[in-house]
Amino acid sequence: MRVGLYPGTFDPVTNGHLDIIGRAVKLVDKLVIGVAINIGKGPLFSLEERVEILERETAHLKKIAEIEVRPFNSLLMHFAREVNAQMIVRGLRDRDGLPDGRSAPPSDRLAPCEGDRDLGWRYRQVRAGGRGATAAG
Repeated sequence: MRVGLYPGTFDPVTNGHLDIIGRAVKLVDKLVIGVAINIGKGPLFSLEERVEILERETAHLKKIAEIEVRPFNSLLMHFAREVNAQMIVRGLRDRDGLPDGRSAPPSDRLAPCEGDRDLGWRYRQVRAGGRGATAAG
């Protein structure tokens, strides 16, 4: 079973998020939507509201792939292992998406993963306005 993980705070859930989810379900058998618990950001919607909104807005996609909306409060790589994800789905942002305009460091520098390549991990880019997904690995 191919399991994908789409993490985010989803505060608020946007049409862009839903577009990425709609594209991602075509790449996997199961998509886990990880709703980050990030009180430090001062969320507009409560965690329960964000989970409920995502469950409601993705219900029609469950005929394409299994969808699980789940909160998490750990490092992304730990959560990905917990849900047995083979890929992490992310929308593309330009460099202006980060507060200081720089790119984030690769997570393998923060906490090396042993055997990622052996687990069949892939980096997937799902473009909100593009022609589908590209993969590199």
